[in-house]
Amino acid sequence: MLKRALSLIIIAGIFLFLVFSPELIANGINKNIFRIKAEREKASYRGNIVFWHVVSFKTGEGSGYSLLKARCSNFEKGTPYVFVDIKGITAKEAAERLERGERPDVISFPYGFLDQSALCGIEKSEIVSPLFKNTQQGAIPYMFDSYVIVLNKKILRINGIEPPYDGRMTSQLFNEILAADIKDEDGKAVAKLAFGDSCGENPEKTLEYFRFSDEDTYTLAELAFGGSECGPASLHNEAAMYICPYSEYKKTQTDNNMDAECFPVSDYTDLIQMVGLFDSGNLAKNEMSKKLAGSLLRTGFQRQLEELEMFPVYEVPGIYESSVDRREQFERLINSGVFPKG
Repeated sequence: MLKRALSLIIIAGIFLFLVFSPELIANGINKNIFRIKAEREKASYRGNIVFWHVVSFKTGEGSGYSLLKARCSNFEKGTPYVFVDIKGITAKEAAERLERGERPDVISFPYGFLDQSALCGIEKSEIVSPLFKNTQQGAIPYMFDSYVIVLNKKILRINGIEPPYDGRMTSQLFNEILAADIKDEDGKAVAKLAFGDSCGENPEKTLEYFRFSDEDTYTLAELAFGGSECGPASLHNEAAMYICPYSEYKKTQTDNNMDAECFPVSDYTDLIQMVGLFDSGNLAKNEMSKKLAGSLLRTGFQRQLEELEMFPVYEVPGIYESSVDRREQFERLINSGVFPKG
C-alpha cells in the first residue's frame, strides 16, 4: 500500500512538472532575453555626435555638405536616440578651433589637413582600392578628385597656337606652349602654366606623373615651373595653361562660361577626402561614431558621389556610365593612380 501511494505521489509530481515546467522555462528564457536586451541597450550609445565637415577643394556639382547631411539624417533614422550635429566649416576655422582644444567626434577633412596620429584610429579599410593603403594612418578615404590641365583657348589663339580638336592633349602641344612667348590681347606677358586656387597639399607632384595621350610612360615636367612662369592662380586670371582639380574647372565653366578645355594628364592626386574620429572618452560613443564614419563607404553613398562629380574610393558598378571621359579618368586612377605615401 505504501509502495503504491509512493508511486502515485511520484506520478503526480511528474505530471505537475510536465504541466508547469514549460511556463517556468519560458519565463526564464524571456527574463534572460530581456536582460540581454537591456544590457545591450545600456551599452549602446544614446546622445549627440558632433560631425565636422572641413571644406577645402570644391565638388564639381552640388554640395558635399548636403550629401553628408542627408547621410547623417538616414543614420539617425536607423539608430534611435542618436542625433548627429553636422557642421560645414572652412579649413581655417577648423584649424583655429582645434588649436583652442575643441574636438568633434567625427571629422571629414582633406588629406594632409591634420596629423592622423591625433585621431583615435579607424582600422584600415579592406574595401577601398589598395592604392589608398598609405593614406590610411588613422582615418579612411571616402571620396577623391583628379587633377587636370586646362587650356585657355582664348590666350592660345591670341598667340597663334591652335587648341586640339580631337580631345587629345599631346606632349608636343604642351612643349609648344612652354616654348612660346605668351602674351594677352594687350601684348602683356602672362603665365604659361599656373596652379588653380583650390589644389591639394602638394599639386607640384602632378608634374612627376604627367602621361600624355601620345605616351605610355611618364614625362617629367619639373622645368615647367621655373621662375615667375607659374604660381598659385585663379582660373579667373590669365594664363595659357592651368593645373587644377577637375571640380574647380567644372565650377568655373558653370559660373563663368570660360573658353577652356580640360585634359587628364597626371596619374597623381592628393585630392582625397578622409573621415576619422577623435577619442570622446566614451567607448560606446566611439563605437557609434565609427559606425557613422564607416557608413560613408556603403555602396549606396559611394554611388551618390557621381552627383558631386567626385570619385568613389573603390570600383562601383555603373558609375559614370553616361560620361565616357570621366569614367576613363576614374578607371585610370583607381587602377594605376599615384596617391600620397603617408
